[in-house]
Amino acid sequence: MEKEKKNEFHLPEYYENRELSWLKFDARVLNEAKDKSIPLLERLKFVSITSSNLDEFFMVRVASLKDMVHADYRKRDIAGMTASEQLDRINTATRKLVESQYNTYNRSLVPLMAANGIHIIEKYEELTAEQAAYVDRYFEEDVYPVLTPMAVDASRPFPLIRNKTLNIAALLSSKKDEKHKDAVEFATVQVPGVLPRLVPIPADTSENSEEVEGRTFILLEQIIEKNIDKLFLNYHVLCAHPYRVMRNADLPIDEDADYVYICENNTIYGTKYKTLPNTKGKTLVADVSSCFLSEPVDVTKYGVIYGGVQKNIGPAGVVIVIIREDLIPESVDEKVPTMLQYKIHADAQSLYNTPPAYGIYICGKVFKWLKKMGGLEVMKQRNEEKAKILYDFLDSSKLFKGTVRKEDRSLMNVPFVTGSDELDAKFVKEAKEAGLENLKGHRTVGGMRASIYNAMPKAGVEKLVEFMKKFEEENL
Repeated sequence: MEKEKKNEFHLPEYYENRELSWLKFDARVLNEAKDKSIPLLERLKFVSITSSNLDEFFMVRVASLKDMVHADYRKRDIAGMTASEQLDRINTATRKLVESQYNTYNRSLVPLMAANGIHIIEKYEELTAEQAAYVDRYFEEDVYPVLTPMAVDASRPFPLIRNKTLNIAALLSSKKDEKHKDAVEFATVQVPGVLPRLVPIPADTSENSEEVEGRTFILLEQIIEKNIDKLFLNYHVLCAHPYRVMRNADLPIDEDADYVYICENNTIYGTKYKTLPNTKGKTLVADVSSCFLSEPVDVTKYGVIYGGVQKNIGPAGVVIVIIREDLIPESVDEKVPTMLQYKIHADAQSLYNTPPAYGIYICGKVFKWLKKMGGLEVMKQRNEEKAKILYDFLDSSKLFKGTVRKEDRSLMNVPFVTGSDELDAKFVKEAKEAGLENLKGHRTVGGMRASIYNAMPKAGVEKLVEFMKKFEEENL
């Protein structure tokens, strides 16, 4: 009898599906937003976290299940469900979760925000004449110049919609083509990420209104949607609605792959992996040359971390490698040079040959400096503070624009442009004359790039922003 009980534990009813379990976790995150003992803005943040969690869930986990269905993979998981069955259950559970999320926001948090002086205009039609005039002016002066409307027809294929961006779709009919006046065309425009999504507007000061305290906001997409006819002058706008697209971010990793390699911080494009990719059990190898020691790192998530020290640690000529011991092979192919065999270096305590003593000495001085400053947690705070100064200016500037989505921005490398090659060249030239060096962007992408590594003080970033403001005033 005891033996029979032990054998029962392979039965599916003893297990819960991994993906459905994750959705229950996200529901618990949402429960924090429902907790009245938590401060209001913290509750609002939990609603936002629930959404960002769902984005990641669909881009990786749901995407993986869809790949299984596409490949006609029918093996059941430990909970007894096929990939197709999991998708059905996920669909039902997600709809309930999102409904609860919107109810929490609209029925609980929005009224509470209003009671505390934060007023969100839900519909454009709710604006007063004064507010509407302000919003329309904001559209013409600040929003319209950075919009790129795209129509789709026989001569123009469907455009690339960037992952996780907010867009507005519109159905159009021609004003001029009487022959095809009933024909409907599709158009789309991306809501610009360089502008704040919550746009502050004047409070309602009409005679019939109650005195409003606090601040009033309207969503950027509502402004664009209401003024979208100004983007398509030769068309009637039949309808318009915001939408988002999420792409499969699950890496197509070959079963025979030995490892997955990433460059964690891209100096050319100014991007950074904020979340490490799902390697599906394969060893993660990361080049961290340009973000080494800029923030704390959980080394247990990697098989190998390596990088040149020349960006954040010391002079060129030294490479630091952190490798998991089980990845050090006892023997290697005879074609591998001695100097490239990890076991030789590990056995010799990294002293198999004469090391670059001076470079290592300088690295040691930097390590001591980092510890004296408070370690990597403090360094991360310093770097975030520096980067925020520059990114905040770029987000508010009428001339300069950052080229990287907020969620992918590097703390170390900040690329930006004016939109004009001539102005870019002029800026780099005048910046150099003002004592600001190495601001020219990489030759493959152009524009400008500010590299604000650990050694760059806050004052240096402030000086750059000061010069950028002056340049903007003189060239607008």
